[in-house]
Amino acid sequence: MRKGYLKYPVNLFKTFDVSVLFSYIIFPITCVYFNQLTRTSGKTDILLKCLFFTAPSAFAELILKRIHIIILGLRYIFHFYKRLFIPRINKVPKPTVSFNAALKKRGGV
Repeated sequence: MRKGYLKYPVNLFKTFDVSVLFSYIIFPITCVYFNQLTRTSGKTDILLKCLFFTAPSAFAELILKRIHIIILGLRYIFHFYKRLFIPRINKVPKPTVSFNAALKKRGGV
């Protein structure tokens, strides 16, 4: 976390640099539950239960990552079309001659 390899999108508390929900609630409960389930199991049963614990979280992470990539792609497309079709007002050149001076030249005022 400190080296910048991992960033959490939402930080509940600004004083922590880790996910409080995961580090202090979800992970410890999952560890206790896994230890209770595999307490009397053999090696192959432990490996199968480990697969059952890790596969759902890996699958959920895969789905969420794909959704995130889709959202980023849609934001990029929206930003591209917004810049393409909506003119920027501050880029309109200012007139070099005032409106009243142009009317005087034409003889209107």
